Amino acid sequence: MKKEFYDMRVRVIGITITVLILFFVLAPFQKFTVSMLEGYSGNPQLEKFLPGSMLNRLKEWSFYINSQWYGKNFGQIIPIIGIIMAFPLFSRETENGTLAFLLVRRNRKLVFMDKFLTGL
Repeated sequence: MKKEFYDMRVRVIGITITVLILFFVLAPFQKFTVSMLEGYSGNPQLEKFLPGSMLNRLKEWSFYINSQWYGKNFGQIIPIIGIIMAFPLFSRETENGTLAFLLVRRNRKLVFMDKFLTGL
């Protein structure tokens, strides 16, 4: 198990850095996004999709904090990150031809019970 963690260190460090960068970049780009949308405020097509009240909500942080978007997507991103990190472990087992050993390995209790019941 230690070997797998050692092999995955680059991937873990890369994903951790990416998540932290995305987390800390949200705050500075919030003002940029709102100012960019305010520049298009006279556009009737944008008004149809983004009313003025929504633009005022985007200026306040309470809208982001009270929104369930972050909680919902955080719960979806964690399994995706887990799959990305675990995929090479299984693909390496497939390349080496040792995946069958992992899948057919039985529990000690089952082996003991089989031998015990066979002996009766």
